[in-house]
Amino acid sequence: MTGPRPANDFRDFMQWMREHAGACVPDSVSLAVLFVDYDVVARLDSAQGFEAGNAAHWCLVERMRDTVLRPQDALGEIARGQMVCGLYPIHGAGVARLAANKALLLLGAPIPLGESHVHARPAIGIALCPEHGTDPELLLRRARIACRTARDRYERIAEYSDEQEDPRAKALLLENRLRDALAAETLELAFQPRIELQTRRLVGVECLLHWPGRERPAATPAEVLATVESAELVNEVAAWLLHASLRNGGDFLYRGLHLRIGLKLPARCLRAPEFPDLVDRALHTWPVQRGQLLLGFASLARLGAHAEVL
Repeated sequence: MTGPRPANDFRDFMQWMREHAGACVPDSVSLAVLFVDYDVVARLDSAQGFEAGNAAHWCLVERMRDTVLRPQDALGEIARGQMVCGLYPIHGAGVARLAANKALLLLGAPIPLGESHVHARPAIGIALCPEHGTDPELLLRRARIACRTARDRYERIAEYSDEQEDPRAKALLLENRLRDALAAETLELAFQPRIELQTRRLVGVECLLHWPGRERPAATPAEVLATVESAELVNEVAAWLLHASLRNGGDFLYRGLHLRIGLKLPARCLRAPEFPDLVDRALHTWPVQRGQLLLGFASLARLGAHAEVL
């Protein structure tokens, strides 16, 4: 029998991922990660013992290795009742879905066990490189998230999307990325233009906090500010935003652009005794005009006050 190289060991599988993920090309050559979960092993462990569960597990691994995967693909065991497969090279998500459908059909077939048969009830999650990331750990995590979604679907297959993320897990990941970017001094500003409708003239920009890295989860400006609050980095980030936005405002003036600078900060800034001093120092550091900076505050309702009062 021919089959993929024996990468059942998880460490071998991750090494295979690292070797191939960097060779992927957007809209051309991709790598697919299939996270396969089958609850039959846990059910057999409880009902008939670990030997029966182990037999079912190896039956499913051999079906996947010998029938679904190609010689150049890889397979790794995550845990009892879970395996992960890497497909490379593929050309588009359709190939990954075809492989997942074939796997679902084969793994869902009855498993002979003594004089009876059991059914695996598999679910498969798909993550693609580079579409869903290039880091092997991130791809594996996103394939697992998609698998969790597949469990609740009739077709038992799901491709990863941002909407599947657990809000708590996403918030923790954003917080870690924010701390790393702040420590590494890699925070950036993104500018959203403000256009006067009657004249179609650029009159200002809104400054949005941004940190580089394609692996970060997609986040709205509101989620970014909420992350700043949850990480208890309000003063540090507010000071950075004030200086960065006003420095750019001064640069706009130097280039002859009289633009208003809009900046939205976490509402908790208003409770910080140091906040007025932060604003005052930034205004006296950079050459901006009176009234050029417009401050707004997110989630004022959390302070128990109305925006018009503040």
